[in-house]
Amino acid sequence: PQTAPYDPLARAAECVSRNELAAAATHLEAHLRAHPDQPLYRLQLADLHTRTANTDAATEHLERFVCDARSPALRKYLPDAHTKLMGLAQARGDRFAELFHRGAGLLELLTELDADPERDADWCEEVLCKALRALADAKALKPTDPRARLALAD
Repeated sequence: PQTAPYDPLARAAECVSRNELAAAATHLEAHLRAHPDQPLYRLQLADLHTRTANTDAATEHLERFVCDARSPALRKYLPDAHTKLMGLAQARGDRFAELFHRGAGLLELLTELDADPERDADWCEEVLCKALRALADAKALKPTDPRARLALAD
């Protein structure tokens, strides 16, 4: 008898249906190793790791997603990714990362809103001020970290 070829996505889905989240994460990681050009699966993998309290792995995959999400189709997920990274940083007491991801997430949100002709300009200005304050505070905590400087320049 022939056995079906290994399909990590199908196996991951089966594991999720049985609430075997750590096993699902293992299969999803296998898929990403074979297909690193599919960064949207990193968000799902980060969610699995968060739900199994593997916050270091969740952080790693979210940060990698943020680096890889440059296409317009993926950029819309960046505010959510930064929000999740902010929460993970807050939970581990990393004030720099918390502030950086708050500011970066707000900037991504504003970039998304710029396309809306009916956006509330006053609200957008208020959000921009909050983003700049968070990024400036992050820069003050780690003056040599290039991420805060680059986001401020943006």
